[in-house]
Amino acid sequence: MATPKKPSDGADTVWMDNDTQFPRLLAELRTAIEPDKGIFAEVAASMDLTTAEVHTLFIRAEKRWEEIKADMAAPVVGWDVQLCYVMDHEGWHSDDVTVQARTEEHAKEVAIDAAWGKVGTSSVVEIVVLHVSAEDEAAGDGINA
Repeated sequence: MATPKKPSDGADTVWMDNDTQFPRLLAELRTAIEPDKGIFAEVAASMDLTTAEVHTLFIRAEKRWEEIKADMAAPVVGWDVQLCYVMDHEGWHSDDVTVQARTEEHAKEVAIDAAWGKVGTSSVVEIVVLHVSAEDEAAGDGINA
């Protein structure tokens, strides 16, 4: 299985991301040890699983790694995200932010993380995404995410 090397742009982020690297590692291990059925039996015994369950874990990891590679290949675009800040005793207010991300889900995560970093320990009890759209979509072409 051909897999991309550690990217130079954002390498620390991708390299340190366990949710990316663990499926990658398992997918590569499965490819490397597939011919040696004895290893699967040893791993199964060690984990109190059947060999079929171990195979299933490797297959799930490989599928997840393929999804991650597809996401990483997607272009980074600007996303307009409308957030709602729910305040402890003050009601709520909204804020529009623009973030760079590959997918709508990633845009939501980035916006919420940035918002929490911005408010710190204020009276904000929750931050919710009200709306997300790609920047060019928000500009008025009639298509919203």
